[in-house]
Amino acid sequence: MGILITKINAIMPCRVGFTPNDGNKSTGRAVLLLLLIALGLPGCALPGYYAQAARGQISLLWRSEPIHSVVSDPSVSASRRRQLMLASRIRQFAVEQLALPDNASYTRFVDVQQPYVLWNVFAAPIFSTEPVTWCFPVAGCVAYRGYFSRQAAFRFAEQMRQKGYDVSVAGVKTYSTLGWLPDPVPNTILDLAEEDLAGLLFHELAHQVIYVTDDTTFNESFATLVEHEGVRRWLAQSGRQADFDAFEDRSRRRDEVIKLVLAHQAQLASVYAEGLSPSIMAQRKLQRLAALRQSYLDLRSRGGGGPGWDAWFSQPLNNAHLAAIGAYYDLVPDFRRLFKAVDQDFEAFYNTVERIADGPKQGYRSALAVLP
Repeated sequence: MGILITKINAIMPCRVGFTPNDGNKSTGRAVLLLLLIALGLPGCALPGYYAQAARGQISLLWRSEPIHSVVSDPSVSASRRRQLMLASRIRQFAVEQLALPDNASYTRFVDVQQPYVLWNVFAAPIFSTEPVTWCFPVAGCVAYRGYFSRQAAFRFAEQMRQKGYDVSVAGVKTYSTLGWLPDPVPNTILDLAEEDLAGLLFHELAHQVIYVTDDTTFNESFATLVEHEGVRRWLAQSGRQADFDAFEDRSRRRDEVIKLVLAHQAQLASVYAEGLSPSIMAQRKLQRLAALRQSYLDLRSRGGGGPGWDAWFSQPLNNAHLAAIGAYYDLVPDFRRLFKAVDQDFEAFYNTVERIADGPKQGYRSALAVLP
């Protein structure tokens, strides 16, 4: 299942005989394919950005090891073995209870020897809440640009800033190749709390089920819903009521902050649509961003928010920061309503989302908004 699979040939500039990861594809074959891409196939000239992406992916796959080999190695620390076995249980739960794909994804481990697997750069015009998008093979057009090197990410962000864009750079602990490669479990997620580790794996596996080209907000909001509902089910089946209640409380706090951010983003969009002079729009922009920060402080004083959000609001906010939040949460309420409408049945949910998403963007966005 997956919208991407039905459309893949239309968005790949060079056809390379590439089929989704079905659990039997060897890492060696995947590395060979990426190596061919990095070197450049006949008639397909790839810029430096694609080369660094291919090199980064090749490195991940080449250095990865089967999880069962790592956990049986006596030289591996007990904490790492414990977290990898937990990741394996979470993956199995995802397959059996959330109807997520059962393939070679997250059956291997890689130590990337840095705090993040890659860094995403978000950008937006200085007077727009709509993110800049970049178009790539396989993924289509997305609202971010990923780099395996922190220096390269910040260098590109500075280039965009020099061109007059608002920018934001965010570290990424793991990501999905949409089932086309055997994504490994990186060391960057092994220090996470159990529910956060589960959420990340559920989120990335969800991208393998439904992925609509050229619509970051649809894809990320869908995966975020699967992540949240999957963690709720994971904790519920564990019987640890205190952990479940703590997660529900944290989710409520998160939703309050997201609602706040999206409301102020909409107000900013209205300001930009008024056709004011640049100097007045710049002044109104600063006022709205200051109002957002003050609204969060008011929420915090009432017991809302949390340390993670404190850090986010402490940075100089701009359109790119707001666009990044919108991409992951804007459509979550619509997906949550649909999930409840199918009695919280994951497979029925996926089938319904796939059915409505198989059409023009305006059509499926409208359909999602009016579904019960």
